[in-house]
This record gives sequence, C-alpha cells and structure tokens, in this order.
Amino acid sequence: MKENILSTISPAAIYRITALWAFSEAFLGGLLHGLSIPFKGLILCSISVFCICMIGYYGNGRTDILKAMILVILVKAALSPHTPPMAYIAVGFQGITGYLFFLSKRFFKISCVLVFVLSLLETSLQKFITATLIFGSALWKAVNDFLKSAAEELHWNDVNILVTIGIVYLSIYAIVGIVLGIFVSTIPKSMEKYSEENPNFKIDLNEEVDAQTIPKKKKRIKPFKILILTIISLLFLNYLFEIFPQFIPKDKSLQIFLRAILFILFWLFVFSPLLKILFRKWLDKAKHKYAIQVKELVEFLPETRKILVLSYKKIKQEHGKFRIPAFVKLLTANLIYD
Repeated sequence: MKENILSTISPAAIYRITALWAFSEAFLGGLLHGLSIPFKGLILCSISVFCICMIGYYGNGRTDILKAMILVILVKAALSPHTPPMAYIAVGFQGITGYLFFLSKRFFKISCVLVFVLSLLETSLQKFITATLIFGSALWKAVNDFLKSAAEELHWNDVNILVTIGIVYLSIYAIVGIVLGIFVSTIPKSMEKYSEENPNFKIDLNEEVDAQTIPKKKKRIKPFKILILTIISLLFLNYLFEIFPQFIPKDKSLQIFLRAILFILFWLFVFSPLLKILFRKWLDKAKHKYAIQVKELVEFLPETRKILVLSYKKIKQEHGKFRIPAFVKLLTANLIYD
C-alpha cells in the first residue's frame, strides 16, 4: 500500500513545498504584520516547520531539507533584502534541526514533535536574547528585584516570579510544539484517504485571486561617515569592557538606557552592515550554484500564493476547530498531488 501512495506523489511535490516555505518567509510576515495578526513569529515558524516535516517525509533524503533551506534563504534575501539577521538565523536553525532529526520515516512522529518544539522554543527565546543584548543582564536583575519585592508583599517569599513566568512562557511554546508536531505527523498517512473522500480537492489555478498589498519597507538611511561609526564602536566597547569607567554613569537606570541606545546604534550602523557584506559574499557564491532553481522558485511564488489563498477560501464553510485541519489537508493535497 505504501508503494502505491508514494507512486502517486507528484515529482514536483518537494519543489512546491519549498516554494510555500519561501513564500511564507519572503511575504507572509509582511502580510501578517500589515493585518496586525498576533503571534506572527509562532505562525511563521509553524508554517516553516510544517514544510520541513513534509520534505522530511516526501523527500528522497534529509539532504533535501538542507537544499530547500538554502533556496529559501536565497529567495528571502533576493525578495526581502532588508530582512534582519535574526530571521536568517531562525531559518537556518529550523533547517539544520530538521536535517538532524529526520533520520528515518519510522520515527517520523517523534521527529516532527522534536523539530516543532525546538524551533518554537528558539523563536520564543529570540525575544529574551535580543532584550539581553540590548539592555544587558542589569534589566533582568532590575525586573527580578521588582518582582521579588512584589512577592514579599504577597507573602510569596519562596516563589521566584521571574523564573516562574519564564517557565510558563516556554512551556506554552513547548506544548504548542507537541500538539502541532503530533498533528502534522498524521497528515502524510491520511492523504490518500483524503483524496479519495474529496475527489474535487484540486484547486483551479485559473480562478482570480484578490491582490493583497504587501507593505513596503522604507529604505534605511545610509551609514554615517567612518568617524561617527568609529565613535559609536568605541563607546559601545567601552561600555561592555569598562576601558574608561569614568565615562560610564553610576545610576543603574541610566546605564540600562545608555546600553540600549549604544547597542542599537552599534547594531544598525556597524555590526549589521558588516554582517550583510559577509552574507552577500556567501549569497553571490550560492547564487551561481543555485541560480536556475532560485529563478524557477521565484517564478512559482504567485502560483503558490494562489494555492494558499484558494485553499483557505475553499474550506471557509468548515466550522470552528475543523477549519484549520481541513485547510492543512487541502493545502497538502494540492502540494503533493498533480
């Protein structure tokens, strides 16, 4: 039976799934931001990991995940050149995690759960890491002192509220990852039955789709002169290593504020441009190797958007909790079958 299922899979299935991953990374974030939809990071991460899981199942080997990851990064860089470095780190983390855990289809469910949980935890931890880099450990010490005093007022002397909040926050992402991982792991086995029960599942790509405007990002201001960049770098390094402590204010609140300002300036005008130069060099080399695949993938993105939008329109009659599973199954069927 399994051979029969695999023989019906479209040769373009991996290509289509990769295109969906690239579309979500290049455009969906802008659309979600424009529509003010909450939990954008969780939604985008979930779509990316869903694509990785499907490639892990339908691909010829786990190296397909790495190839897809590289193509997605190249398309993202080409279509969203001002994407912050952390977004590329997230894509790389998800792809490498998928490559490490999708060793065999026998452990597909466990692999899906692990990749979902780790990827969502990485997404949630990015906020803490960013806040720590900007404000330093002094921020968490100040927050912890405040919460500790509040706990004492409530006679919760044995409770570390900051740690408790952190554990609850990460636990929510972990639980969501487990639920999504289990759900996604059931999709491949249910596809043949779904296509038999829904013979009209194929999306008519000739149907018109309303155009969605994607908010354009403003062009960044050109970097200041080398002198200004040098001053920013020296001030930031002095704050980190206390080379000249006499120039560092004694007040803790002022220290946190000053660190945030210096870090943002250093990131925007020194570190980020240097990182982009190195990243562009890698992109130039990779573009030559994957030029044809990237071009074809970019050309396929409008069709991918149609499949995504029309799949959602087709299941709008579904109610409540059945809508999302129906949408995922319909979308998957249109990606893997001709």
